[in-house]
Amino acid sequence: MHILVTAGGTSEWIDSVRVITNLSTGRLGSMIADRFTMASEVSRVSFVASKRSYQPLKSDKIKRYFADTHQEVQTVIEDIIQNDPPDVIIHSMAVSDYHVQSLVSLETVAQSLAQWLSALSRVPTAEEIAGFIHDYPTVDTSTKVSSRIHHPLLLLAPNSKIIHSLRSLAPHAVIVGFKLAHTDSVDELFEIAHRLLVDNHCDFVLANQVQEVNDTSHRAYLLDSSKNYHLWSSKEAIAYGIVEEVLKLKKERG
Repeated sequence: MHILVTAGGTSEWIDSVRVITNLSTGRLGSMIADRFTMASEVSRVSFVASKRSYQPLKSDKIKRYFADTHQEVQTVIEDIIQNDPPDVIIHSMAVSDYHVQSLVSLETVAQSLAQWLSALSRVPTAEEIAGFIHDYPTVDTSTKVSSRIHHPLLLLAPNSKIIHSLRSLAPHAVIVGFKLAHTDSVDELFEIAHRLLVDNHCDFVLANQVQEVNDTSHRAYLLDSSKNYHLWSSKEAIAYGIVEEVLKLKKERG
């Protein structure tokens, strides 16, 4: 049985030395990979993470793939699935929702916008103003952007959701998605997680609340399509439970 695990966070380049990133460490994902290597049914585990992520323990079953940006992660996942279709996909990676489309100086774009507005004989629409800013030429970000730009403005553009493509890429795999949300109630968390499950044709989603995840504890719910769930309160228990439930489902499906 081949298991694909993604873990940790990703980064998106601002310029050649600066990035936008998130605080995901990959610790839980690495523990899940470790637990899968202990299962006799599992012959190999593909582990996709950045070099800054926690890594699984050394094992002959583990093959490591390093990817830092959304595009790199997407390419690696597609290559793995094409060359060695996984039986299980654990997509715990916190992939960047946005990438940097452009970087401009506040003062420069404000001056250009003022000149453009003064040349118009009418009041522009909100869409026209947004288009002007959207299309404003970026400074060169292929090298380090000078700190003489006192007020840099970043325009971010959305990345595609990698989880959206997993079912079409691996139609027969057991897929576990992850959802981290800040909600006022468990019921609200369940609704958000279940929507992710349905929209992306996952078999399970691990639902977490931001306020219940820290260095010493981790409370999480594993939901299925019927909103049945398992509750665990530590990373060790989560890793053990996910592997147990996934292997149980694989056995039931034959």
